[in-house]
Amino acid sequence: SSGINAEYGGFAGIHPVPHHTVNAEGMYIVEFGLADWRTFQNNLKKISKIPTSPVSVTVNSSGKYVVSIAPDMWHMIIEQNGFAGIHPVPHYTVNAEGRYIIEFTVAEWHTFEINLKKIPTFEINSSGKFVISISHDMWQKIIKDDGFAGIHPMPHYTVNAEGMYIIELTAEEWRIFQINLKKLSTVQKSSIAYRVNSSGNYVISISPELWKMIMSQDGFAGIHPVPHYKVEGGRYIVELTAAEWGIFQLKLKKLS
Repeated sequence: SSGINAEYGGFAGIHPVPHHTVNAEGMYIVEFGLADWRTFQNNLKKISKIPTSPVSVTVNSSGKYVVSIAPDMWHMIIEQNGFAGIHPVPHYTVNAEGRYIIEFTVAEWHTFEINLKKIPTFEINSSGKFVISISHDMWQKIIKDDGFAGIHPMPHYTVNAEGMYIIELTAEEWRIFQINLKKLSTVQKSSIAYRVNSSGNYVISISPELWKMIMSQDGFAGIHPVPHYKVEGGRYIVELTAAEWGIFQLKLKKLS
């Protein structure tokens, strides 16, 4: 990532800073002499210890946006309906680092970007602190619903040029803040996500509120027998075949 290299001195000791180009996949291309390459390798060892961004994106050769999402951020996106307006619900995989990987068209990516602005996003700085970026509307709702309960003193904030409220939290404060966010009245009630397992079945994760709606409106009509479910982290988990998933998606569109 060019941003990480720039922010954390990835080109320290290399003069002048290397010229770069960007290829079709969105990757930055630079050219080094042997001595500069050795310096760059040493710098990379330091960068590798820095936590990665909660949401990062590359554009693949098909023009699709491949989005990588940290687990904490993924749960926040699901809880606050971060895929609203994207149909069908995006398929995801989990990579070796535990990050959630999804692929969007250009239009879906734009929708997702708009949704992200409604969700507090974060970066981890070099001191290990969580730097949170919150939209004006979301900030007002957090204040109204006591979203900083249990965090003393109340976090200091600044407002950047884009009108986003910026605060810095310790790891423990971030944990408390996440718990508070789950209680906010702004949390959307129709969150659903899925993945495809090694058997080719669709493993569906459904929020309690949407589950109640599905059960009250016979959302599994046409699927026999009615899917077995389990509860993990307060969410309802069911496993469907590809055909059952197709039926279920049609039912979801009819839910009010």
